[in-house]
Amino acid sequence: SDSSSDSSSLQSGSSPQQQLAVSGNLANLQQQQQQQGPMETEWTLPFSLNCTGSFNGHSASIIHLAVDTTTSSSASRAANALYSFARNGEIRVWDTVGSRCFAQTVWTGDGPNDFITCATLTTIDSNLVSFHSPEFRDQQSLIVMANNRGSLARLSMAQTDCRPPKLLSSVSNAHSGCPVTALAAGCYANKWLLFTAGRTEVRVWRLPQLAPLQHVTNLERDIGAICLAPMSNGAGSSAADFAASRLVVACRNRICLFGRFGLPHCLAASKRHVIVGSAKKGIWVLDANLKSQVACLGPANMPPVRSLACTANGKWLLSGQLDGTMRVWDLRTWRSVQQSQWHRETIDCLQLAGNTAYSGSADATIKAFA
Repeated sequence: SDSSSDSSSLQSGSSPQQQLAVSGNLANLQQQQQQQGPMETEWTLPFSLNCTGSFNGHSASIIHLAVDTTTSSSASRAANALYSFARNGEIRVWDTVGSRCFAQTVWTGDGPNDFITCATLTTIDSNLVSFHSPEFRDQQSLIVMANNRGSLARLSMAQTDCRPPKLLSSVSNAHSGCPVTALAAGCYANKWLLFTAGRTEVRVWRLPQLAPLQHVTNLERDIGAICLAPMSNGAGSSAADFAASRLVVACRNRICLFGRFGLPHCLAASKRHVIVGSAKKGIWVLDANLKSQVACLGPANMPPVRSLACTANGKWLLSGQLDGTMRVWDLRTWRSVQQSQWHRETIDCLQLAGNTAYSGSADATIKAFA
C-alpha cells in the first residue's frame, strides 16, 4: 500500500484489526420489543409503499440505483435523474417525473462472460460531462462500475442509443482478478475517494482519476458490503461532510471499523446507528461507534434482507427482502409500520430521494413510491 498523507488520513483512529464484540440475545431483544407500548405517531412517514410509477426496459437484474439531484432539465427544473445499473452492464437514466428513459448505454467489461457486480454514482467538482441529450445535461455525475473479474471502469454516458460508453479510465484486475463485491464513494478529508471491496481486502482510490492510494488486506473472508458511516457528533451539514467519516466493512462473521450476524449482505448508516441486513438473522442495529447492539428488527422467519436504505434524518429504515417484500421500520420503536410486495423477485437495491423511494429488483423492474 502507498504510505502517504492521503492514506494516513483514512485511519480515523480505528485500525482494521479492531474487532466488534457485540453482546445480546435475540430472544431477549424480541421480548423487550414486544413489551413496548403502542407505537406513537409523532413522526410523519416521508413516503408510503403505494406504488406511484414503474420504470420498465431493463432485461437483467437491477443491482444499483442512484438519484442525481444536480441534473438540470429544460422541461422541469425540479426533475431529478434516476440512474439504474443492471447486471448485464446496461445503464439507463430516467426522468423521475415521467418515468421515461432518455439515455442508455452498455458497458461490456473485459469480455462476453463478464457481468456487473456493483456500481456507484457520485458528484465531483469537475467539468466532466456524463451525458448530454436534448433535454438533460449533466456536468458533474461520475459513474464507476465493477465486474466479476475485478476490473473498474469510469464511464461517461452515451446519448439515447446503445453505443458503447466513452471509457474515461479503467483499472484491470483491481483486486487481482477477484470479483469486486461492493463500492462506496464519498468525500473524505476534502478529497473524493472510492472504496472497493474484494473477497478479503478493501482498496482506496482517488477520484476522478482512479489512482490507488491504500489497501487493507487479510480481512475476514467474503466481504458482503461496505458503507461510509457519518460522524455521530453531528459535525458538518453538507452532503459531502455527511459522507466524510469512517468506513464500515461487513464480512462473513465480523463487522469492523477502518459480531456475528450470519452472512451480512447489506449496510445502512445514520449519525446514530449502523444497520446490518443479514441472510439468516434479520436486521441488526448497532450504535454509531459499533460498541453495542441496540436492537434487532423483524420476526425470526423474515426472509433474508438484501437491501437497506435509511432516511437522512435517521428516523426511518426501508428494507428489501429476498421474496420481493418491502418494509418500513420506525427506528425509534424498532417496529415495522408498513409492508407491501410490488416485486416478484429479490429487491437488490433501494434508493431514497426526498419524499420518494425507489426499488430495483431481480425481476428487471424499478418501482417508485411516494
